[in-house]
Amino acid sequence: MAEQIPKPLEILGVEGAKISSGFVHEEFLQKLVGERGRRIYREMRDNDAVVSAILFAVEMLLRAVEWDVSTESEDEAAQEGVEFLKGALFEDMSHTWDEFIGNVLTMLTFGWQYTEVVYKRRMGPDTTDSTMRSEFNDGKIGIRKLGDRSQETLNRWEIAEDGGVLGMWQDPPNGGRATMFIPIERALLFRPHLHKGSPEGRSCLRGAYRSWFFLKNIQEIEAIAIERELNGLPVVYIPNATLNGTDATSRAAVEAYKRLVRDIKFNEQGGVLLPSDPWWDNEGNPSNSRQVELTLLNAGGTRAIDTDKVAKRYQGDIARTILADFIMLGQSERGSFALSRSKVDLFARALEGWLESIADVCNRHLIPRLWGLNGFNRDTKPKLVPGNVAPEDVKELGDFIESLSRAGYVITDIDTENRLRSAGGLPEAQPLEDEEETTIPLETDMDDDLEDEPLNPPDEE
Repeated sequence: MAEQIPKPLEILGVEGAKISSGFVHEEFLQKLVGERGRRIYREMRDNDAVVSAILFAVEMLLRAVEWDVSTESEDEAAQEGVEFLKGALFEDMSHTWDEFIGNVLTMLTFGWQYTEVVYKRRMGPDTTDSTMRSEFNDGKIGIRKLGDRSQETLNRWEIAEDGGVLGMWQDPPNGGRATMFIPIERALLFRPHLHKGSPEGRSCLRGAYRSWFFLKNIQEIEAIAIERELNGLPVVYIPNATLNGTDATSRAAVEAYKRLVRDIKFNEQGGVLLPSDPWWDNEGNPSNSRQVELTLLNAGGTRAIDTDKVAKRYQGDIARTILADFIMLGQSERGSFALSRSKVDLFARALEGWLESIADVCNRHLIPRLWGLNGFNRDTKPKLVPGNVAPEDVKELGDFIESLSRAGYVITDIDTENRLRSAGGLPEAQPLEDEEETTIPLETDMDDDLEDEPLNPPDEE
């Protein structure tokens, strides 16, 4: 039988993600799969100091970045499109743009973030219908909000035969409604790392899980050890007859002493109640030793294992997973300013990569849909452009300009000058006025008067 030649537009393979019945099975560590995995990632984000510090730094840095809308066309319709998109995203939503960025950045924790795009017809600020209230009254289709759909409400994914994402099934967190379907045509899917085409991507905390797991256990053991070290290990001495007794009274007494050793705490409610019966000597006289005695056993000397060094090593491993180990600088005697500078620059470049990925999703899916709903010419679509995460180093920029000047290059165009002014925090240069208004006329009345005067004064003779 002859082999059939595939059609030119036919898909022949798949990306390889293991997805069945809408559930992703890519993670080999079962405790990190599905809802259980999302709970662990949330615990890492909310409970671990290093993870929280890194994610806080990332969110605050990226939320502070200024975004712009640009187009390469000089056409009037393209310029109007720029103003329309600026108004739709930066002025007219029910939430701010940086709040949207903050919601998107939850993808760093869970590996993905799903945003539902809610549209509205812009009918002005005075309309009684809140679903159409807008700062603009042009009747065009705008964006009411970019709604975050929490990762913890995920029921399952709807996947096409070729592996494409068709949408997300969501369980309402408070119940009362059936599972809801949000199609991908009405949503935006953000992922920090693409992994075999899986809709759940890959969490930025995945590489830190093992270090976090050991660090968590060490911290718990250390806390227990500190408590025991400060209070001492409680030891109760009881008569052998009671300890090995088989009657109900002896067994109840042994259990009571076990609970005493286990639950004793040195706090405002702490206290011990013991019988005071002493031991009797051979002559029938009481001795100074009691039949039941409680002591605290303290360990002498220093510990063989320095848990502080172990904890710092695991914290450093956690920070290195997303290139944020510069936050550990200053905790040791080693390190230099040059090293910290290079680490911070590398971290900023990584953050700018995430900003570019967010902009790419909006430029590829959000803006074309908005243009299609309004019937705009697609050739007039602008683009979202994120700003820089780290500010320009004015000293390095000045050295660069000085090097150009020495090489004979002179900055003459206004765009380059304004770019340099912006980097230095200076206002933009104003364009020069018309030449006729700024030049001095070649012929004046003063020139005529000078022509009548002799070039040299006459002799005083």
